[in-house]
Amino acid sequence: MTSVVAWVSVDSRGQSGLYFASDSRITWPRGGKWEHCRKIFHSGTQPEIFGFCGDVIFPSQALSQIVGMIDSGWLYNDVNTVTEKFSRVVAVVKSLYRGYPISESADYEIIHGFREGSGNNTKFSLGTISWSTKSGFTDTLVEIADNPKPFINEPQYAGTRLIVAKGSGVKAIRAAIRSWEDSDVGGTSRAIFSGFCQSIESGADSKTGGAPQLCGLYRGGHGRALGVVSNGKRYIAGMPVEGSLVASGIEWRNSNFERCDPSTGDVKSGAQRQPAPGNVSKN
Repeated sequence: MTSVVAWVSVDSRGQSGLYFASDSRITWPRGGKWEHCRKIFHSGTQPEIFGFCGDVIFPSQALSQIVGMIDSGWLYNDVNTVTEKFSRVVAVVKSLYRGYPISESADYEIIHGFREGSGNNTKFSLGTISWSTKSGFTDTLVEIADNPKPFINEPQYAGTRLIVAKGSGVKAIRAAIRSWEDSDVGGTSRAIFSGFCQSIESGADSKTGGAPQLCGLYRGGHGRALGVVSNGKRYIAGMPVEGSLVASGIEWRNSNFERCDPSTGDVKSGAQRQPAPGNVSKN
């Protein structure tokens, strides 16, 4: 299992970004665990990002292949709209799953973020592809701009808002995010990401752990992986980043969603410092 959240950020000009975050832990029935499983993916050529929850093996392999197909120019060679692109991805997921062993099948859900347009004409959409032993495949595509809360029944704060919260740790995640949203910084990306990080560090869900993973879409450009400084260490997509491997082109955030210097973990020069509010619950 795994835990994943998605949110849309809003500024004075409207929607400014779509973010996915997840944990990095994979667990096995006999008690083993590994803390560096990649669960968040991004296209390096298209404004698209991906994540998943539930079963780990199939979604992680399928998304790796799908992103490769997108970036090679193969998957979308003759389609342009978000609806057509999502349909192609759904078809690939179903095709890959046909040969998957029934004995190893487990419920999962893939989330797929898109951006259409750019600048002030930006529109974000989010698709979900689910498979369960009870219902088989289901898929949904929603334009976020027209549907402030299409996927979860949560209190919606003005401005930045949570769109998806799913996975084995969802109860702890929602409680932590709600605590941050009820604080002085409610309605911001930092409230959502800080609450998510807090829920991972709490250990409330034994199947959720490791470093937070983060990726995003902005008003321009393709999908981006964001580095995360967690407990004094650096990670990209759950992978520890050591010494000279730190890439200068990567944007780094800490658990307060502050832009930070990966070498020190301190807030980056010129970036706004965002200390934790005094009225947020740590339970």
